[in-house]
Amino acid sequence: MLDVKAGGPLSSWNFEHSITSLASYFPLINAPFTALSFNLSVPEIRSALRKDGSVITDLGNMVIDVSFPSAIQNPAELEKNINMVPGVVDNGIISGVATFVLVALKDGGNIKVMNLEEFVEVVLGRRQPNPVL
Repeated sequence: MLDVKAGGPLSSWNFEHSITSLASYFPLINAPFTALSFNLSVPEIRSALRKDGSVITDLGNMVIDVSFPSAIQNPAELEKNINMVPGVVDNGIISGVATFVLVALKDGGNIKVMNLEEFVEVVLGRRQPNPVL
């Protein structure tokens, strides 16, 4: 129902937990037998509690956890640069996908669908959200 109303890809958000930058940790999928090197990062092959050894995808790629010493300020640029590294299949930064955001407002009772541009303006503090109809 929400997807029909929104008319495009939908993401969700809770204003109680607003952030303006991403954490410094995300997963990366790497083709086997390729070495990765990132400036200012610490790659670590992922392991699982109920699995002996590395986490491997269905296609045989390794899942590597990458952390940076500070928050990610420009996720779209970082996603693009990481995906250009030879051997990287994909990464856990997902940017530029949602056109609408499902928002839970601070009053706890209202949920609203915002277009992405309005959402960014509200998160950055440039404007207040329009009232829920």
